[in-house]
Amino acid sequence: MYLGDIDYEGIVIYESFYKYFSNKYNVKPFVNGYIKMIDKVEVLDFELPLTKDGQNRNIQDIFFANFNLAYKSRIHNILEDNLYIPQEILNIKDL
Repeated sequence: MYLGDIDYEGIVIYESFYKYFSNKYNVKPFVNGYIKMIDKVEVLDFELPLTKDGQNRNIQDIFFANFNLAYKSRIHNILEDNLYIPQEILNIKDL
């Protein structure tokens, strides 16, 4: 399972990993972890940081195919607003 920042680069990393290794391994994002990240931001009313400059924005639907429509939309909104959720928002108690 893969868990990274919710930003363009994090998604590109997952999609690249998936393309190279999914024929040999069961490569999946840690969907429950991503859901916790999104929900925690909303519960804490956390101000998200801006997306770092120069990120590769060439993402496909490989990552998004693992999420329901509601969370897919929330992730797209975060990206379109040039924001991101760092994976460090989670701690062991969240999982």
